[in-house]
Amino acid sequence: MERLFTPFSLDGVELVNRFVFPPIKTAYGNPDGKVTDGQLSFYRQIARNGPGLIILEPVAVTPEGREHPKQLSVHLPDSAQELKKIVEVIHGEGRLACLHLNHAGAAANPKATGAKPKAPSSCSCAASGQQAEELTEAEIQDILAGYESAAEKAKKANFDVLEIQAGHGYLVSQFLNGKINKREDRFGQDRQLFVREVISAVRRSAGEMALILRISGDEMSPEYGLPREELPSLLDFAQEAGGPEDEHQHQDRERNNILQLERNAKDCGPDRFEHAQGQTAQHSARNIADAAHHRGGERLESGDKADKVIDDAHVQAPHHAGRPG
Repeated sequence: MERLFTPFSLDGVELVNRFVFPPIKTAYGNPDGKVTDGQLSFYRQIARNGPGLIILEPVAVTPEGREHPKQLSVHLPDSAQELKKIVEVIHGEGRLACLHLNHAGAAANPKATGAKPKAPSSCSCAASGQQAEELTEAEIQDILAGYESAAEKAKKANFDVLEIQAGHGYLVSQFLNGKINKREDRFGQDRQLFVREVISAVRRSAGEMALILRISGDEMSPEYGLPREELPSLLDFAQEAGGPEDEHQHQDRERNNILQLERNAKDCGPDRFEHAQGQTAQHSARNIADAAHHRGGERLESGDKADKVIDDAHVQAPHHAGRPG
């Protein structure tokens, strides 16, 4: 346990401890996308003597990808200036800030977007039952441009780390999932193409900023979820994208078997690769296969089972405020 409170280096970014606060939907925002006093107060309280890295609530990279009307925004012209207010609050408490980039896809909320949800293929959302239309190639390119713009604004706002949501049944996960992605074009023939394009778009703007890719270790939905059997190829991709580990990372990994501070989470990849669990309902977490012993994958806590870590459970409940994103 003592190790949890020791410093940790995340791709050159120094954390004061090994705790990571997950992206919680707060619903403290307002429909115009401005940062509110409620959000500033919330993140100040979390940061004070708190986790070394704080991942903000999810932001949608385009307005069509929003989940609820009070969601924090990154797509507006003044988003960098607004988000910087939260970053300054977190930095003022000596902690690091991470922006969590997402697009809800089929799970987007028409009450927040004013439009029908869009997904890789026409489908119904497992959580809401709403019908989504198929994205056109032009719309996909607009979303990729949204990721690039969001990363640029994150850099201007002085975020320390970026995280891409590639799990929990959201848009990136939908592209990876053959049960949902039935496209006949290049984004269907190669279901990893979209996530590769997303990472490339983010890297173009963010440069060498530390980057985390989050996936669902188990979407817990046999009918709709991404099969766990398909995870190894995604892990291999993340390993390749993250690049080789250096000798210090290798020795630390071998010596300590460090686990990331997310329930049943193991990581590798871009700079970190997070395994989360769940898609449409909250379940008891279970250990996932030990497939994450990959390059680039230092881990944040010692122990053999993630049940030993804090019980923040990156389990995706139905898409409500106050749940992990």
